[in-house]
Amino acid sequence: MKTIPIARGVAIVFLLLGFSVAQAAIIIAPPFSDHMVLQRKMPCPVWGTAGAGEQVTITFNGQTKTTKAGTDGKWRIVLSPMKAAGPLEMTIAGSNTITLTDVYVGEVWQCAGQSNMDLTLNNTSQFKDRFADTIKNANLPLMRYMNMRPPRNSTANWQVISPATAGGCSATGFFFGKEILKSVDCAVGLMVTAVGGTLIETWFDQETVAADPGMRTTKNIAAGSNFNKYVAPVVGYGIKGTVWIQGEQNTYDTVMTPRYGVQFKMLINGWRKAWGQGDFPFYYGQLSSERPNKPIPLDTAAFIPMVREGQRQALSLPNMAMTVNFDLRSGGWHYPQKPEAGYRLSLPAKALLYGQKGLEYSGPMFKSAAIKGNKMILKFDHIGSGLLAKDGPLKGFVIAGADNKWVLADAVINGKQVEVSSAEISNPTQVRYAWADRPTGNLYNQEGLPASPFRTDDH
Repeated sequence: MKTIPIARGVAIVFLLLGFSVAQAAIIIAPPFSDHMVLQRKMPCPVWGTAGAGEQVTITFNGQTKTTKAGTDGKWRIVLSPMKAAGPLEMTIAGSNTITLTDVYVGEVWQCAGQSNMDLTLNNTSQFKDRFADTIKNANLPLMRYMNMRPPRNSTANWQVISPATAGGCSATGFFFGKEILKSVDCAVGLMVTAVGGTLIETWFDQETVAADPGMRTTKNIAAGSNFNKYVAPVVGYGIKGTVWIQGEQNTYDTVMTPRYGVQFKMLINGWRKAWGQGDFPFYYGQLSSERPNKPIPLDTAAFIPMVREGQRQALSLPNMAMTVNFDLRSGGWHYPQKPEAGYRLSLPAKALLYGQKGLEYSGPMFKSAAIKGNKMILKFDHIGSGLLAKDGPLKGFVIAGADNKWVLADAVINGKQVEVSSAEISNPTQVRYAWADRPTGNLYNQEGLPASPFRTDDH
């Protein structure tokens, strides 16, 4: 049998030459190439196309499995769960043989969303030479990545992190992956499916789009279009979980912005169903800060806080974690503190998946509110070693009574809770914290993680 060295170029050649499925040699799908990482300890599907009815055999890591391509030429083989291993060689054999080399079994994470996940280490227009030394010193042979939106005139193949390749990796994904690599004894793979300037509607899977007849086409971009192009080709590839940063593009719409929380849950549920791995971990970064703040943070119609609140509400789904990023800022959305963003996203993985028990992985999260005289008493989860007002007196709180007239509030930490009041409000009913486009809130836990913006009301 003739040996064909690698997959993607072969696939493109056959398509350009117009070969039919019935005539085609074995072709493997885009997620599979040299240097790839397969997810350990779970079934690993591998798929592609061949001639109708053609027998296809995969040999890998002590396993040999065979199937036949369907009448449509599609085939799929599921490898049994494996322990961490590598480097290994995989062969896919039929009328031709494809050999993939330097394959590892380890931990695989999808890195998804828009620009704050999409921007690469070598994006000098955004970061100048901030990450030049990071790229220069990036000798991480056990860390690999694949961009599903590769640079022009290239294909989506797995890359080993080195000074020659690191620049093309998602900056946030790189720093996240580097932290995961420190926490596990195996290879780490990052599958990047992020595109800047994209609406959440464009990332819905097709079943979710079809289930909502009111799903719109916005700015000539169809609902589900980015999912179809960048995510659908890798759906089913074994992953540990998803890390996600998105929402910036959804802060400008009077109709849809208030629905972001509903849409975000739809996306998560849809992706989990499409992948067929159950409620896999989905960790995400809350919106950072962009616009200059109002003179006082009393804009109840501000769109950015609405999206942040929708993101916070998604924590009600199983196997979720959220990092808070409003303190990461620059002159626009594209904050340069990507090491911190990646580090924060790694904390829930370390604490919940990789055995670092007792590690606080979140900033304080609003839990409950009670009225005591002219004060609102607030309790929080994830207070870690204790609550902290960073860099001066506690700020960022506003308070109102039943008339919904908001005023700036005084707030003090009292043990494990925060007491909020104002001389102008004798009968308070509701409190908001960091409810502004560019918040000034400074409530943290002793571990240095910021509290999430929140509201105790629902209007």
